[in-house]
Amino acid sequence: MIWRWAVLIALSAVIAGLLEVVGLPAGLLLGPMVAAVVLAVRGWSLTVPTSAFRGAQAAVGTLIAGSITPGIVATVADHWPVFLMVNFVTLAASSVLGYLLSRWQVLPGTVAVWGSTPGAASAMVLMAQAYGADSRLVAVMTYTRVVSVAVVASVLAAVMVGGGAGIMSRGRGLHP
Repeated sequence: MIWRWAVLIALSAVIAGLLEVVGLPAGLLLGPMVAAVVLAVRGWSLTVPTSAFRGAQAAVGTLIAGSITPGIVATVADHWPVFLMVNFVTLAASSVLGYLLSRWQVLPGTVAVWGSTPGAASAMVLMAQAYGADSRLVAVMTYTRVVSVAVVASVLAAVMVGGGAGIMSRGRGLHP
């Protein structure tokens, strides 16, 4: 079991390092995710102690909460109809897509519905498993979407904002 963790950490470091060299702002996030997906597809499984998982979730939650400024709250309050509509359209589009994938039998049973539901990837995997769907396929769908969104957001941020931190700000990376 320890050697599997060592392989995961090493592979995560290599992939994250490559993504950082390329200049992808989310390389440190995406590297470990890609490494975990690669190992999971190969049939590897690792268990995280519940206390460590809860501690990590608490740390991430604290970091997110700490990054919310009064300016962000004011912007959301000023433009709440836009935020509400974007959320509604996203939920409606993913629901229609899940229904169509299920109806056309592109994917088995409720896998299409669980896998196309936006947000809460780990919750969707758990709920799919609880309702008898193939949780592995749902995991592939949800985490592929998470990685895709993170990559697109990182590239757009690098192109539109022009830099950021790390290698991008030192003149190398995705922008000229």
